[in-house]
Amino acid sequence: MDETLKELEVLAAKFKDKKKLNSTDSEIAREKLRLLLESPEYYSRACRLIAILPVDCCQAVLDAWKESSCEQKEKIIQVLLDEPELNGSAGFYRKIKLVATFIPDDYWVALRLLINLSGFLTDGGTKSPGKLFVRLFRKELIETRKLLEIPLEKYDISVRQISGIAAMVLSGMQDEQGSDIAMKTDCINWLGRCRCKADLGAKLVAEIENITKKWPEDLQRQCHKLGLIKTISYSVRTEKHVFTELGEKASHRLVHLEKIKEKLPPGHDASPGSSSDMQKTTAGTCVELNVQTCIDWLTQYIATLEKENASLKGKLNSLEIECQREKMRNKEQEKQLTNLLEVQNQRETLIQELNRQITGLENEKQELLNTLQEESYARKKEVESLKNRIELECNYVLEEFRNRLMDRLSRHYRGYLEAIEKPPTIQLAEYLKFLLDRVFRELINQGVRLNGDE
Repeated sequence: MDETLKELEVLAAKFKDKKKLNSTDSEIAREKLRLLLESPEYYSRACRLIAILPVDCCQAVLDAWKESSCEQKEKIIQVLLDEPELNGSAGFYRKIKLVATFIPDDYWVALRLLINLSGFLTDGGTKSPGKLFVRLFRKELIETRKLLEIPLEKYDISVRQISGIAAMVLSGMQDEQGSDIAMKTDCINWLGRCRCKADLGAKLVAEIENITKKWPEDLQRQCHKLGLIKTISYSVRTEKHVFTELGEKASHRLVHLEKIKEKLPPGHDASPGSSSDMQKTTAGTCVELNVQTCIDWLTQYIATLEKENASLKGKLNSLEIECQREKMRNKEQEKQLTNLLEVQNQRETLIQELNRQITGLENEKQELLNTLQEESYARKKEVESLKNRIELECNYVLEEFRNRLMDRLSRHYRGYLEAIEKPPTIQLAEYLKFLLDRVFRELINQGVRLNGDE
């Protein structure tokens, strides 16, 4: 592994000098990094190398993670979250890529990385993230809609955590090339699936309101409901309508308008000195429009409203279709859930029955052990008693044999004592021979076996 580490350090130095690696070197770097991540003692070094290797090497982390045990998987993710080298500019780029890489395989790991990333970049939803990070975040997670795959409603997320995520998402929806309302709506609805509301810093809220002020009113209201903004902006805000008598003699209508200059017809004189079309009163800013101008403006405004209404109806129809699909999916899921619950109940019943059988077998086992112990104790007592009895009988037989042998040999012994007192003669030797023969025969008759005795 030390050799692999040295090779990766050489590739990292090469990447630092040339700002890129060719396809062969990139492939080698990914493979070496994967091998390094298979050894727990090299986790920290491998994560430090991730920050100085090309971004596409993040795929090696997922490959190594898939092949690891549950315990090793958790250690790899924890090192990714805690490694200081990954909490700098280069590390943040890699973490964004890691979030996108892990989403298809494990939502919880991707969410943990996202929470860690957004917490550092937004300080828990109190400041805006850097523009370069926002650009990559938008490209990798928002435009691809990968971020929307994470089921926020399934996880316990704190207010600070969802605030950081919301700051990243809303900052990523400030684009210069156009407005994708569908994407914005989906992202806001995704944030709304979280169990708690965001609590953003005041300065950040003001920046987000500057982003959302041109959004449709209903989308702004959704942001307000989620605690993402405090103020809803309108393109035209009518504060009061005062219409005088309608008829042939009605010539003026008084309307309080906000941003009236943007709504006046081209070439219209809006200066304070014009008495024909606009006058300034002490009651506030008012304008006097002739009937035809007012009608033309109202006609355009109504046409705009009808266009927006038609668009909203189309969206409503789409939402209704999606709602029906969702209901069908929910119904199918409920059916599956019912089946799963039924299977679970059957398994629980089977488990309870098996537990009862196990308990019965354990009781029978204990009873058998008790019986075996009792029988073993009884047999032991019986053997001990038999042993004592045999020992007594053996002692008795031995004593009887000894007494009998003593009686048989006593007279021969007395003859022997008398013979040894006499001087040695041939007759004495013959007598002792005879006496010794009688002694051995007596022993043989009493059951004593001697060597050579047949």
